[in-house]
Amino acid sequence: MYSIENETGTLNTLMKTVSERAARKTDYTCPQSLMQIQTAMAPDESMVTSIILEADKGEPTRILRCNRVALDHLGQRNGLDVRTTRRLQSEYPGEFDKLTKAILDNEDRKHRRDSKNGDPKMVMIRAYDDAGGVGTHTGIARALKSAGFKCYDDVDLLKSVLPVLMESPAQWEVTKAHVTDRRLMVQFKSKLMTGVAKVGQPMAHGLGISNSEVGEGSVAVRELLWELNCLNGMQTGKVSRSAHLTRAQGDAETWAILTDEAKEADNHALSLKLRDWTAAVASSDNFEKILEQYRRAGDDVIEGDQLAAVEALGGILKLSKPQTSNVLQGLMDTLQQDGHRGQPVSRATLASAVTNAQHRAKPDDIEDWQRLGAEVINLKANQWASVATAQAVAA
Repeated sequence: MYSIENETGTLNTLMKTVSERAARKTDYTCPQSLMQIQTAMAPDESMVTSIILEADKGEPTRILRCNRVALDHLGQRNGLDVRTTRRLQSEYPGEFDKLTKAILDNEDRKHRRDSKNGDPKMVMIRAYDDAGGVGTHTGIARALKSAGFKCYDDVDLLKSVLPVLMESPAQWEVTKAHVTDRRLMVQFKSKLMTGVAKVGQPMAHGLGISNSEVGEGSVAVRELLWELNCLNGMQTGKVSRSAHLTRAQGDAETWAILTDEAKEADNHALSLKLRDWTAAVASSDNFEKILEQYRRAGDDVIEGDQLAAVEALGGILKLSKPQTSNVLQGLMDTLQQDGHRGQPVSRATLASAVTNAQHRAKPDDIEDWQRLGAEVINLKANQWASVATAQAVAA
């Protein structure tokens, strides 16, 4: 069995955080109409919205302070985008509370009328207890989901995947690990499954896992390719993914009525699937094929203007202006690295420029940049032609 920890203890720090959060986790499922909304100023003068769950069936009244994710979910239930939700909550707190409560109550009444049994509209609140113990009456609301939300927690994913990697002869080592209010991400590279794309450009096989306990992404195990000179990670497109919320309304309703025993069995089956997928990727013979694809991308050289090429690429990838500027900075960084220095700018260079942006990204956005790097490698012929021949516009 191999150690997958790195020299800085990244995985150990993550595991400690995940374990501490797991000890505090609790879920409340209640009729939407029982939720009261109250926004008030915190000691730091920021506005904090709390969800008050009225006493019901022997349960005490609970006050759950919304974090940013839960606040956004509350706004989404009102049909509001994130920017509007946060503006109303901070600038018009009283009106925000009244509007939110009115919508929650009205939709609950409508749901009761439309329901065959007159059942209330149920909501699941994922929360942390303040004191981490049973019986506490206050806490932090971290997500508002429907009763059909399939809970699969970070600790379950780690228990499924880490033993497989520790037993793999590929000698995996953690490279990145983050857990935020929105999602968990852990990525690994192999010490043994390595190769060279071209002179001065060593590469390594990689694997990444991710999850969101609050519904901000699916449970996933994906294959990665690491460029070792700069530790840019790029997704290859090979992924096993499982959504927390089923698309079919019937499936979601079925999940909502399952017993805890049935839900645990379903999650156990998912854990086994993720375990087996991880084992397949960890022993993959696909690495040389990925390297060859990257080498071929190095032969696709830009014939036009480099800045214009980045602008054209930003349009194809649907990047914002700040994101496109980030890719341009990534290109400048990439051209100074071994394997790229003094070489023509190619499709592979631009893929590295895109993935380089992950080093300046927020933790929750890293995987997006890694996915975009793979999109560059896999651009259609006509798309690449528009990038490769792009010319600067005369002033």
